[in-house]
Amino acid sequence: DPFFIVTKKTLGFAGSLFSKLSFIWYSGDTISGRLLEAEIVDPGQIVLEPGQKIEKEIQIKEGLSIPRKIKIQFTTFGETILEEDISDQFNSREKAVSGTAVDVDKENSLIDIYAVIFPPQLSEAFEKSLNENSITGAAVANIKENSNTYFLELNVNSKKETKQVSLPGKFSLVQKYLEWNVKTGLFTDIYGPYVIDKDQALVFAQQLEYNKELCEEDYEITAKIYRESEIVVENEFEVELC
Repeated sequence: DPFFIVTKKTLGFAGSLFSKLSFIWYSGDTISGRLLEAEIVDPGQIVLEPGQKIEKEIQIKEGLSIPRKIKIQFTTFGETILEEDISDQFNSREKAVSGTAVDVDKENSLIDIYAVIFPPQLSEAFEKSLNENSITGAAVANIKENSNTYFLELNVNSKKETKQVSLPGKFSLVQKYLEWNVKTGLFTDIYGPYVIDKDQALVFAQQLEYNKELCEEDYEITAKIYRESEIVVENEFEVELC
């Protein structure tokens, strides 16, 4: 069974002194959970005449989670007429790895941060039960199997370039550093340590709120998952908040 952590940090919550001085802060509420749910792509009503049979291909978008049971129900007038377990169709194509995700709700000025930590021992056991592997976007490092302490680092940066001051030629190295280091850090935090059993996964979630009136152009969110002191996952997300 997965170990769920849904944080509601109180430092810098909405209305606090910190939130008045910052562009972004903790919302004080739990996440919406939209990325944890599986959903039907382009859902619509299926109308059948008496005795009629229709075959239709249904596309389902899986949420960010660990391997689990997924069922699809067909209902009419509030009554379930057919229920089918489609877990095998999803889990047979998935590769169990750790990863992070971001869900932005611009209408309510909210950012939901997710992280799934899947210990390598559990991932290997899961993969052995599959006949084929899928391509994943996570970067996973090979580190000690007996290590099971994890941390999550979160950074929100502005991608707006700052004006650079030209320096004399002898300071060219300094100039190059200044031109490279143009991102402005707006929010940083580290979560953990989380000690996870080798046969258990962790799902982490945190909601942030931001001041839309102070919003400027593009932003970047970076999330890193550490196992002890080594980075096992590093993701960068370019997000539109305005």
